[in-house]
Amino acid sequence: GQLAMNGYMALGLEKKDASTAVSMSLVALSALLTGLSLYDNIAKYAGASKTYLCCIFQKEMGCSIWEFLNQVRIEKAKFYLQSMTNTQISEIAALCGFENKSYFAKIFKRIEGVSPREYLEKIKTIR
Repeated sequence: GQLAMNGYMALGLEKKDASTAVSMSLVALSALLTGLSLYDNIAKYAGASKTYLCCIFQKEMGCSIWEFLNQVRIEKAKFYLQSMTNTQISEIAALCGFENKSYFAKIFKRIEGVSPREYLEKIKTIR
């Protein structure tokens, strides 16, 4: 439906054939980039049990909800690193929902293959 499409667009996704539970969780993820009870909130919003949602999300999206959320957060971080080059990395981490700068750097490097600082240096070199 339209709500699912809004979730896909908010997250920059092309896939349009996910189940309603996954579609609704994508909408919730686009709005909920932080939160300790993330799975409970998303499951409630999607109208599914936490166990079912985790299973079907993994099956349809190819990653866990948490992995997906981290990918979205890192994409947001890359945008901030490119557009706010004089901002402290710890501030960018916080803007993207990471409470711990070290954890942010670890996840960033796992996804991008370089640390946030190395990524920022590459951007500055290109400009």
